[in-house]
Amino acid sequence: MTDTQKNLIQKEPDLKFYYKLAEEAAQAYDIEQALKISKDGLKFAQSQKKADWVEKFDTLNSRLSQPSSDQSVLTTSIVKEDFTIIKGVGPAVAKKLNDGNIKSIEVLANTPPRTLASSIAGIGVATAQKIVNGAKSHLTLKKLNDFSQPVEDDNYQQIQGDFNENLKGEDNSLKYEENLENKGPYSKSINNEPWFEEKFKYSRLGRSYNRRRKEINLQEYEEDEDVDEKIDDLNEINSEINNKVDLIKTNNLNITQVREIIDSKEIIERKPILIEQQDVDLGKVDTLSSIQDEKETHKESLSYQNLNKLTDVIFGEVKLGDFDIINKHPDLRVIHDGIDMVAIKSIQVHEFLDLLLLIPIKICRLKGSLIVSEDKIDYKPKEHKKNNFHIDRIPLSYMKALDKARKVIYDDIVNRGKFSKHLDDHLNTNIIVKKTITNKVLFLHSGQRQYKLLIEPLIVCQNSVGFTEKVLPFAYQKTNNFHVVSISQLTKFLEYIDQKYMLSEEYDEQKRAYKVYYIAKDRFWLNMRNIGFPFLLYSLVFIFIFIFQQYSALTLLINLGFGLIGLLSIIIGYVFLKFHKIKVNLHHDFAIPYYQKSYSFDETSLTLIKDKLTPKLMEQFTYEWIGKNSHHLII
Repeated sequence: MTDTQKNLIQKEPDLKFYYKLAEEAAQAYDIEQALKISKDGLKFAQSQKKADWVEKFDTLNSRLSQPSSDQSVLTTSIVKEDFTIIKGVGPAVAKKLNDGNIKSIEVLANTPPRTLASSIAGIGVATAQKIVNGAKSHLTLKKLNDFSQPVEDDNYQQIQGDFNENLKGEDNSLKYEENLENKGPYSKSINNEPWFEEKFKYSRLGRSYNRRRKEINLQEYEEDEDVDEKIDDLNEINSEINNKVDLIKTNNLNITQVREIIDSKEIIERKPILIEQQDVDLGKVDTLSSIQDEKETHKESLSYQNLNKLTDVIFGEVKLGDFDIINKHPDLRVIHDGIDMVAIKSIQVHEFLDLLLLIPIKICRLKGSLIVSEDKIDYKPKEHKKNNFHIDRIPLSYMKALDKARKVIYDDIVNRGKFSKHLDDHLNTNIIVKKTITNKVLFLHSGQRQYKLLIEPLIVCQNSVGFTEKVLPFAYQKTNNFHVVSISQLTKFLEYIDQKYMLSEEYDEQKRAYKVYYIAKDRFWLNMRNIGFPFLLYSLVFIFIFIFQQYSALTLLINLGFGLIGLLSIIIGYVFLKFHKIKVNLHHDFAIPYYQKSYSFDETSLTLIKDKLTPKLMEQFTYEWIGKNSHHLII
């Protein structure tokens, strides 16, 4: 009994299933295994108090326990080792196989395709795969069909007739009878016509056949399909399962998509195929089964079609807000890991300053509502009311994915990575990162235009969003700079975020880093040039003494020279430290995230800002920049 069958018995203790497994083991002449399964089924029937099943299993146990005197006649035929009988193998290929030290079809069936392709000249991996599969198919048919005619023993025929009679009562009896007509060794009990074709009439040798048959690598999948088609079907299923499991590991929000595949008849209703080199990973199947058991999560998740529609609507709203969207690209896999899209926009404050606004967007896959507080995001289910640990962790996974995306985008831009190149293409510019000699970033610029980097993570939901801190248009976590909005609020939010930073820069008294740096740099070189004049004057006096041979003043001049060098060294150090301090402040200012900077707006500035915003948006503005405990009278 295979591992798959054991797992099925543990998961679905069904009497009919026990009986069927016992019959299949008996047909495979594994009487010991059949008897074991039958006894287990009898115990289960007795525990369930099923009298009819107890009688069936009791009868089956008694018949299987009877010793058979005909085991010695279960001899198999040995097919002549002619490789041309394998499908797809001609005389030329057969000669190559013989020359390649492939002695038998059994050896060929157990040879890996890559090994066969490397050892036989003129055979590729694909051809080798077909040859190996053909050999396995031939051995399978040989083991299923090529038995000598059994002796007419009363006990043996009684067991055989009882198996066939019971199988006719099962749901798949028609397929079983059709299979016996074409392939089975007992076709004469059902049909008097010969079950084999001329090409299977091979000579038989008197070699005994072991009752414990060697476990074959290919089981019946659909009786009317070709072996190659079965293998292709398995590859397709394995690929589909592996892809979905990988998505779950990296992004546990694709539960709905995977569940649709789990629930589809395409996988559940098919019998398993066991291929030696392409076995289904049972660990991954168990993972999918555990996800399938999470009924509440499935009920709370958007369907794949609805999620696509929501994504299309968000994409359109973002484009209408004059944002560009950086498409997913193999080079940007790290950027898009865990998020759905990245929107960018360049906001021009004035001629020499642009705000580079980037919004990593995560779409909420849940049907219910998100409740935002200052330190966490909770989920309010739409249907399921009980606490669900898995569902409760989904909003946290959104926050982690957005926070990771923010850090990756920042590091990529300051280090001029692959994302920066895509950014330059969208903005039609070449952004330069100004750094110090010690590789500390001061600011971003392109020519005389400075760019300030703003990264605003955003979660978009299908339904309304709650906020526990204050009644505001948009839920906002100040500590993490996370906005959470519904799809109906997205357009207004994009307009607000544009106004927020435009007004902040317009009424902020802080000067541009680009201007501060180059003013300080010009002053530094001007001071250094001025410091050189005393040295020039000293040199002229020294030359005058030598020309007029006033050597008596040379001692005094040398002493004055030492004093002048000391004084100018102090002045040079002061000028250098002053310039260095400005660069340190610029680097510190750049390293602080934009939302964590302290903006001091006086009453006049707030009055002017209030005139440009609605009352609700003004409350949102002051909460995000000042906090909920504001002491300004104008607010």
